[in-house]
Amino acid sequence: MENGRIVKRIGPLAVTLLWIAGCQQSEKTPGSSSADSTGVPVTDSVKSSASACLVDSLGVGGIRLGMSLATARKALPGARFERSGDGDGMASVTVKRDSADWMDLYTTVEDPEAALTDTETVTVIQTTHEGCATAGGVHPGLPLDQAAAKLGALTEISLSEIESREYATFAATPQWLGLRVDGAGIYAGELRTTKNVRADGKITSLTVSKGQ
Repeated sequence: MENGRIVKRIGPLAVTLLWIAGCQQSEKTPGSSSADSTGVPVTDSVKSSASACLVDSLGVGGIRLGMSLATARKALPGARFERSGDGDGMASVTVKRDSADWMDLYTTVEDPEAALTDTETVTVIQTTHEGCATAGGVHPGLPLDQAAAKLGALTEISLSEIESREYATFAATPQWLGLRVDGAGIYAGELRTTKNVRADGKITSLTVSKGQ
């Protein structure tokens, strides 16, 4: 799940294309929103999502897919944005609030050594923060049996071939939501998919992308 690579690897099916927003700049309404060239405004609803760290099809905690980093900073005033990278050397941007890591943003920049630029665009968002949740209450740290009560029966846990990362799919998992569950599956032999889970299995991160 590592931006270009993140979207390709998450879930049981490979996805070959990343979505990069091509929104037209929306009209600014005085006092209610602000927008930059991405056309993704910081509206009152975005500010509300940021306060609650809501995870939905548009993004996480006020950060929206398709936002530039310039607009993302406006959506989360007071947060720190730091260049980072994943285990595969893919660039990301870690967002910190009150010294805690809230989320990692994967953008149109792939070089982890590159300086942050206000114009890079958010394409994928991942959070491991337990305070970030969907409207239905799905969040990192949620036990898988409780996740099933919210998302329907567990369909499958799959183990990625290269990184050995685990992802869960439930009957009602939205297409935009990826659920990482490292260490949760019990596999038979060399199989890389299972419905058998450990008693302490839980969701370790939520990932939002346009389509997976």
